[in-house]
Amino acid sequence: MNKILAIIDAHDASLPALQQAIIMTEGLPQSAQVSESDTTDIVALHPVYDLPAQIEKIFHGTLLNNLTQPIIANAEQWLNQVVTPFQSPGNHIQQSVMWSSHAFEAILKKCQEASFDLIIKKIDPHSRWTHFLFHSDDWHVLSQAPTEVLMISEPLSFNNGTLMVALESNDPKHDALNHRLLTRAKQLQTDWNMKVVVVHAYPNITGLPSYGIDGGYYLAPEVMEEIVASHRQSTDTLLASFAFQNLTTLVEPGPPAFLIQEKVSEIQPTCLMVGNLHNKGIPNITLHKPYDKLAANVACALWVVPDQKKTP
Repeated sequence: MNKILAIIDAHDASLPALQQAIIMTEGLPQSAQVSESDTTDIVALHPVYDLPAQIEKIFHGTLLNNLTQPIIANAEQWLNQVVTPFQSPGNHIQQSVMWSSHAFEAILKKCQEASFDLIIKKIDPHSRWTHFLFHSDDWHVLSQAPTEVLMISEPLSFNNGTLMVALESNDPKHDALNHRLLTRAKQLQTDWNMKVVVVHAYPNITGLPSYGIDGGYYLAPEVMEEIVASHRQSTDTLLASFAFQNLTTLVEPGPPAFLIQEKVSEIQPTCLMVGNLHNKGIPNITLHKPYDKLAANVACALWVVPDQKKTP
């Protein structure tokens, strides 16, 4: 990775996102150390949104600038104080304070200004009702960010850990995303000696009754066995080209969201990696995968890979 964006939370002076970025660059095992010329740049972004959003609608130009500049100056001073102890000859930490109405707007705007390989952000705590009534900053970042996002609750090392990868369906339109997921998983395994667990869910239709006289099923057992075998074969074929060293494959029926949480509780991985299809418009609101809720509910880090780099 050449450039990491670490989101600074003013409410957490330990700066977990920045610590994680440093771990990702300096904490690599000796076998995976990179040369000095390949050093990763870290940008510590502190979004500032101290004034109500309505202020920007009321005041414009010089007056708005006079209101925001003292706040930005104080934020820059605070950021320099908390980031300086993390500076070392082995890392390159740039500091950035950006004014916005919402934190996620600053993050997405920063991604427009520069290209990043990874965004690291601390998971925002939110209740079930908050998630139901409002889209959190996490939801906006995860659904709109043009690059990969790592959500954490606290800094952690991936060394000798377990990475769970949730593949998308066998639909050809998901091939590119599945390859991106596995490519990143392969790199993390190589760098951190991680065990990889691949989860591939497929629709469970064995329990659908035909409501016929015989009380049977829509599909004969032989047909269902062929479907299961097809899913397993396609998954094995996809994985064969990546030559994972320490791999477990779970191809099971069930809704992906439920199966993922079930397997996370069962296996307790260090990190869960999922894909983001970047739905737009109404599908993004009504059919989106609740990644922010997933991040808050699973007891591990969440790594989200987009189908392709896009402009937010």
